[in-house]
Amino acid sequence: MKRIISLLATAFLLPACDVAKDSVNEVNGMSGEQSITIHINEPISELLGRAPSTFRADCLQPAMICWYKFRKPFSSRRLPSVSVMDGSEQLLYLEETAGITIVIDEELGSEIRDISFSLSGLPDNTPHKANKDNIYGRIQDLLKQGWRHMYHFPAPRIPGDQAGRLTDARGHSLAHPWFDPRYEFSLDNWIKFRRTYHWYLHKDGYYLHLSVRRENSEMEPLESGTYLTSLELMTEESYWRKHFEYEQKAQWKELLPELLEEYRQQRAAREEAAIAAGIRIEDDYRDPYIRELAKRNDN
Repeated sequence: MKRIISLLATAFLLPACDVAKDSVNEVNGMSGEQSITIHINEPISELLGRAPSTFRADCLQPAMICWYKFRKPFSSRRLPSVSVMDGSEQLLYLEETAGITIVIDEELGSEIRDISFSLSGLPDNTPHKANKDNIYGRIQDLLKQGWRHMYHFPAPRIPGDQAGRLTDARGHSLAHPWFDPRYEFSLDNWIKFRRTYHWYLHKDGYYLHLSVRRENSEMEPLESGTYLTSLELMTEESYWRKHFEYEQKAQWKELLPELLEEYRQQRAAREEAAIAAGIRIEDDYRDPYIRELAKRNDN
């Protein structure tokens, strides 16, 4: 419990520190990298050895947690590209990245498992349509890189082409069918929807969560707004640990089969209700392969 309280306190303190450090970085050139390469699952020390002046560490020693951060102003003319490698294969490539945060929990080891990115967008109070087009450009780029749509458990497998048949999508799904990256929101639905958007994707045992936060213009709220786009890349362990309370995270491997069964039952009930309402289910969709469960079954 003390560890949780300390982490919460740190979460409130870090943003103010980051603002000061961002200013220092922009002046002294510490954020001058134009291409950053990160190897997933490698020790953080190896990344720091390759780019010693790119990342700054904020550590909470009693909790044995460090946040390694890269920051540049969104308005900077020289935002770097980022490549995340899985061995010799490129797992993810991003252009114009304004921020990177790597969380290292020493209780799990020093390997890189969870990376968050702040992505550049359009200037403040740009028309909603231009912002929507920009974000869908990012989504299409991810799909071209081999990332695939994932139905976020326990959401039913309702594809995006069925979203128009739902009078209340939240009654059927925790992840709105409009967030199927294979289909695009209409501008009208985009503006009407709540101000946070989420897409979930997977690839080769890794998970992506793309989130967008919208703030409408005070002068023309239905015409323009300011958008903040972030992306979180997670290993299988990092992703599934987030489904458990803090006290259960250490036993996530043992607890996961039971949780998945609960999710399957919830999904089945929601899909049954959707089918009764005349909504098509994507029956041939299969959830991402979980390597850890396969290992346990082999033992």
